[in-house]
Amino acid sequence: MIIHPSHSKKDLIELCDVFNIEILDIHDLSKLSLVLTISKILEKIDFIEPENDYYFIDSIEDLKQYLTEPNQAKNLSITEKERLIKISRDIISYCKSNYNLYPYFKSEAHLILQARAIQPHCDISTCRRALNMLLNDRSLPDKINPVLSNRIKKQIEKKLALHLERFYFYHLLQIFLLHVSSVAILLFLFLNIVLALLKTY
Repeated sequence: MIIHPSHSKKDLIELCDVFNIEILDIHDLSKLSLVLTISKILEKIDFIEPENDYYFIDSIEDLKQYLTEPNQAKNLSITEKERLIKISRDIISYCKSNYNLYPYFKSEAHLILQARAIQPHCDISTCRRALNMLLNDRSLPDKINPVLSNRIKKQIEKKLALHLERFYFYHLLQIFLLHVSSVAILLFLFLNIVLALLKTY
């Protein structure tokens, strides 16, 4: 297992603390030694306690995946974040203009280069939206999928599950009210028939 270099020594120490990975003299190790030690330990264990407050990691496989992917929690400078958002907005405008390159990009190669630049930063919602829209462009030779941290993936899954839960509840309520109203109409008709019959006697 290769730990992505974007995870700093401080990040790795914090992660070991959260997941109870015990390493002797952890603070004295170089980053390289720490990376190698964590990799060896994770190859030997098959269970960790799930963590759903920050990392949203449920299993050893999730933890390995988290470590092999770029650390999107890394703080970007304001200038860098603004640059990524500007690229994303250009991609969104390109998609909205029926995939016309000009005036947003010099060429298809330039568009692809810019899309690859924002790809590792799709925890930023504008970057994620841009690449999701770009996936509909059938003229591009390759699909450039958004790269999301496990934390954001889990947040999106939870939001989707909540949305589906509300959707089903709303439709069940509609069906219930429809049946109640149907029963009420039938009862009303039945009572009118009974009253009509009583009047004939």
